[in-house]
Amino acid sequence: MIMTTVWPSEIVCRGDIEATALPFDRRAAYRFLKIRLTSPRLSAFDAMIDDCLVACQRSVVPRFVYALVRVPRADPAASVVEVEGYGDTSYTFSSQGLAKALQKASGAAFFALTLGEELDELLERITVEDFTTAYVTDGVASALVHGLLSVLEEELATAAAVHSLCLGKRFSPGFHKWDLTQQKDLFEILDPGSIGMQLSESQFMTPRHSLSGVYALLPADVGVSVSTDPTAQSSS
Repeated sequence: MIMTTVWPSEIVCRGDIEATALPFDRRAAYRFLKIRLTSPRLSAFDAMIDDCLVACQRSVVPRFVYALVRVPRADPAASVVEVEGYGDTSYTFSSQGLAKALQKASGAAFFALTLGEELDELLERITVEDFTTAYVTDGVASALVHGLLSVLEEELATAAAVHSLCLGKRFSPGFHKWDLTQQKDLFEILDPGSIGMQLSESQFMTPRHSLSGVYALLPADVGVSVSTDPTAQSSS
């Protein structure tokens, strides 16, 4: 589908988010930690989660970067998505699921976000000292990743609404038959190095508690809501 809106605009970076302002979904933390609400030890787990949350808030540096781009072609039959970057650059992604999601889109929002490397350093230290605390801290951090994602989604929804568009489903490399090796092109579009993110040779992101992906930007009358599964598509 040829996009008629005058995009892309500049790449947007956000590095001024207060850690204590990140939404924290305790039930999402329960799911990451596989804690049942009926557990007789729930109050003890809650006390640990509270302590680990404070430790995380002292260590995280929440940042994200995103870009709104054109999608001249999304062909599910060929499993091909063509994306226009900035200047004269263009990228081709191979994913039938992504092509289906973007087939009726007026564009796409590519993003990357992270809680920063200081959190990784914290986890390395406490893993040596106390594995249980490290395990709970990791679950809390994973919930905070999705808290940061909700902040990003709100900003993307506002940007999309300016063009009478809404966010569609979220897709990430490594899921929905979108090969993880294509993470490299996503990084080239966004330059997440500006917020301290890097890719390993195997295309995994660092810092560990990071997330990347794309949202379809759909006409408002399509009425597709964003994916809100707090346990899906996290690098953690």
